[in-house]
Amino acid sequence: LLHLLGVLYLFLGIAIICDEYFVESLELLADYLSLSPDVAGCTLMAIGSSAPELAVAIITGGPVAGKKGDEGIATIVGSAIFNLMIIIGLCAIFAGKVLEIAAYPILRDTTFYAASIVMLFLCIRDGQVLWWEGLILLLGYCVYLFYVVCLNSRVVLWLETRRRGGQKSTNRVVPSADIEAKADSDAKTDTDSAASETGTLGSIGSSKVADGTGEGEADEEGRPTALSRVVWLVSLPYACLFLVTVPDCRKERWRKWYVVTFFMSVIWIMGLSFAMLELCRRAGCVMNLPQAVMGQVIIAAGTSVPDALASISVARDGQGDMAVSNVIGSNVFNIFVGLGFPWMLCDLIRGPYASSALTEGLVASVIILFGYILLLLAVMLCSSWKLRPWVGYLLIALHLLYIIWVLLTSRLGGDPVLTIPLVNADENGVLY
Repeated sequence: LLHLLGVLYLFLGIAIICDEYFVESLELLADYLSLSPDVAGCTLMAIGSSAPELAVAIITGGPVAGKKGDEGIATIVGSAIFNLMIIIGLCAIFAGKVLEIAAYPILRDTTFYAASIVMLFLCIRDGQVLWWEGLILLLGYCVYLFYVVCLNSRVVLWLETRRRGGQKSTNRVVPSADIEAKADSDAKTDTDSAASETGTLGSIGSSKVADGTGEGEADEEGRPTALSRVVWLVSLPYACLFLVTVPDCRKERWRKWYVVTFFMSVIWIMGLSFAMLELCRRAGCVMNLPQAVMGQVIIAAGTSVPDALASISVARDGQGDMAVSNVIGSNVFNIFVGLGFPWMLCDLIRGPYASSALTEGLVASVIILFGYILLLLAVMLCSSWKLRPWVGYLLIALHLLYIIWVLLTSRLGGDPVLTIPLVNADENGVLY
């Protein structure tokens, strides 16, 4: 129990450093490099929301600390399903309204996402991953960037022209995974643009938590609620540590120090992720839970906190496209970069990444992930591309079924309750 409480507290620290410091430094870096919203959303903002998963994958991939494990791929696969089912489900439930979703952005992003899952399956089916396979995953993300940056606007214009019977229109179709484009257009008419963008990227209730002011969520009379006071009190040690060690580039006097903020945030994210992995492994040993199960169930949920907060925040503002695109775009980054980069480094530094989990339950989880994408599209079609509360409850129920399946098919101190005849390997580890 103490180990799990420690893991939850480390999750809180990771969420604070990501949302209050790391993402802010990335925003300033994007401004300095004059990146378009498309490029910034698919690169820097994706890194910001996926930093915990990337840190876990790098650590367990072997190149950093030499602590090879299954938590990296298990976390990314588990968080991918968590994002698709739980986060989109929560957005549908807590939006307070029916959210209309444009079909093209989802179809475009899920197409690339499905391609990434197929590539992942081909990489892990023989039980090991070589450097060139990791490089292929990285190149896949480059193709995704090329499409979003160079081809997406042309495709949108072509679709809009066809929809209007060949007459070109100046009206812009709702953007897609470039979630910051919509935020920028809204900022032109919103006098509070800076505050709204911070909320869009997903702060943990209020940036004042990290400032140490304790003014989180307030009630109708403007007074802080009991929950916000508890969150502020629990977060106070982190606020003090980050205040001393990380320049707060949100403040005017530290804005030029955003590069230092970026590197210090990376150090903190890696350190907190390393400690969280150690506690998870010890908790898994006590509870007889395999590393893959800990990654798919517990670590996956904790590392998805930044994505969840960001998506729910924009969903409550009525921006359903932005919420869904944030989830799917982050998943694309996780597979292409979150796994491709650590695996390539692992093979170049320590040898191929190999694990028996790659030929057991994780392969089946990857197949299930592909099926869940089809389920998500089917649900959206049935709801006429609208996020309604019943859609949210259905998606959450589907994720609970996945958790039950993971527990029943894992070796929890003995033989699994269920076996998977679909996934077997020969003496060389190749699936058949």
